[in-house]
Amino acid sequence: MDIYIVRQGDTLQKIAAQFGVSETRIAYDNEIYDNQLVVGQALIILQPEQLYTIEDGDTLEQIATSFGTTERALLRNNSYLLNNNFLLSGREIVISYRNTEERNIDLFGYAYAFINESVLEEANLYIQELLPFSYGYNEDGTLIAMNDERLLVQADRFGNRKRMVLTPLDQNERFNNQLVIRLLEDTEMRDFLLTNIMDTMGEKGYEALDIDFEFIPDEYREAYVTFISETTRRLNVMGYQVSVALPPKNRVCSMKGLTMRESETRRIASF
Repeated sequence: MDIYIVRQGDTLQKIAAQFGVSETRIAYDNEIYDNQLVVGQALIILQPEQLYTIEDGDTLEQIATSFGTTERALLRNNSYLLNNNFLLSGREIVISYRNTEERNIDLFGYAYAFINESVLEEANLYIQELLPFSYGYNEDGTLIAMNDERLLVQADRFGNRKRMVLTPLDQNERFNNQLVIRLLEDTEMRDFLLTNIMDTMGEKGYEALDIDFEFIPDEYREAYVTFISETTRRLNVMGYQVSVALPPKNRVCSMKGLTMRESETRRIASF
């Protein structure tokens, strides 16, 4: 990978020819639109190390196998292929780039139901777990479903894990602190909600649950820890993992109606 500083008179065509790469690749890697460059702008230049010319009948799977790589790696290196239903004979694709290093990093990403399709596709290339955001619930313990079908289809397409997110969103799509209190006070409602969660996870193929509650009143600290513990035990029995999203505060917060103290944070982290 090289860093090139744009000079007076530079064009994408000129820079691409200098480094032996395509204009499209430079524009894509640097989020350049309408071929507009600014003097002094720093550009990331990825130079191909190994290229392959597509032949009739080729598939990504066959090419990946031939070069000891993966379809996902090929799509990362040639992202324009994401929405191509076929490979064009005679076109060159990048197998690998110079001076790049593959690292094993486990990444996850949250996605709203209205996320742009191309952004969703590209994000799924680089993450290992998708978290559609988010399911809410009512005071009777019924779930407020989200339109997550499109997101789950894309996660499956790229072989990514799917983690369901639960937040105290009400019917108006607002975070409702009273829903948290009701959940922590009402055992029957809590049990019903957990049953609905597990049914939905099984129906939609979710593999884990993420609980994302904030601004829990101080007097409900212990009840919240107990709720997380109970939820983890019940879901673990069914083969599901549980995670808890905590605000970046590790002591008593200065804000009213605060989250967790350091001791409770450690206890939750141990589940």
